[in-house]
Amino acid sequence: MDELIRDLQLHNLRVERKKTKLLIRLNGLANPIYISKDIPTNTYMLNTYDWISVLSSSALMFGGIVSSQSESLSGALIVAMAMFGYISVILTELKSKAVRDVLYKYNHQGASQSD
Repeated sequence: MDELIRDLQLHNLRVERKKTKLLIRLNGLANPIYISKDIPTNTYMLNTYDWISVLSSSALMFGGIVSSQSESLSGALIVAMAMFGYISVILTELKSKAVRDVLYKYNHQGASQSD
């Protein structure tokens, strides 16, 4: 895993080891992502936990649409917060491309060595 950390740092990524996972903090509005090793398949797995952001943004969007029925400005603010959450998810997916490329190399390199 130390070799993977060095390779990710060569791509100008901020990597921290958290027990059995690697935490990568992407720049800007993107959410942090995690890398863990799947022992049975001997591959590295990327977790963005985007589903949490999508669910909370969807709940905010629903609440904003429901509250926009009133004359107050709160509904528009809640919808704006939901849109911010969706944009954060999109940015996370776009910025994690470099990490996915490195993991693809490591996962396929390990598969070719085990043959």
